Amino acid sequence: MSFSHLMKTFAQFVAVTFSLAINAVLIILVVYHSPEKIGNYKYLMIYFCLISMFYAAIDFTVQPYLHSYGSSFSMIMDLRGSVFQNFPYVAFLLTSSLAGCFGMSIYAISINFVYRFFAIQRANGTKNFSGYKLFLWLSIPIIAGMAWLSVGVFLMDYDEEFAEYLR
Repeated sequence: MSFSHLMKTFAQFVAVTFSLAINAVLIILVVYHSPEKIGNYKYLMIYFCLISMFYAAIDFTVQPYLHSYGSSFSMIMDLRGSVFQNFPYVAFLLTSSLAGCFGMSIYAISINFVYRFFAIQRANGTKNFSGYKLFLWLSIPIIAGMAWLSVGVFLMDYDEEFAEYLR
């Protein structure tokens, strides 16, 4: 194993450790120490923390290499010496899941901004995030993540032409 690979693995380990720890602390603070006036925003914060933790765990599992050449951008998982070496399709699904997690996090951030906009602009704007409507808002990142995952799984499958382009 090369020095750069070891440093990359160490950096990803540190990043996932910080992500899991800091998000866990934030969840504890939100659950046990947030004021009542924060309302349903606490659920959005917890939701975003959970997505971030899941994203960090998948990222550490995949340990992707990002490759850019010409007009292409690729995320590659090195299977050499990996526990997934004999299970390339599982590795492919995990890599696609990483893209899905990225999509989920972008939509979760957007929903936080929409909530803040409604909270600031309207006197009773946060009612759009109560009851069943909260679950509708929370379903948007999941649906978007599934769409990103589906694109990765069904449209970006391995083929020889793409492999040659990457070479």
